[in-house]
Amino acid sequence: MAATSPDFGEFNLIDPKDYADHGYPHKIWDWMRAHDPVYWCENNDASPFWAIT
Repeated sequence: MAATSPDFGEFNLIDPKDYADHGYPHKIWDWMRAHDPVYWCENNDASPFWAIT
């Protein structure tokens, strides 16, 4: 069973502007790899997707 979701804050995993403005979200990736490497991501800007880390 997956652990509690990481705190994405205002970071949007599918928005290139967030990567340009803030860089890669290493803390989020680290959490996902350790706790939920096949993460179901629900996003208001797109259809839900699996984030494979």
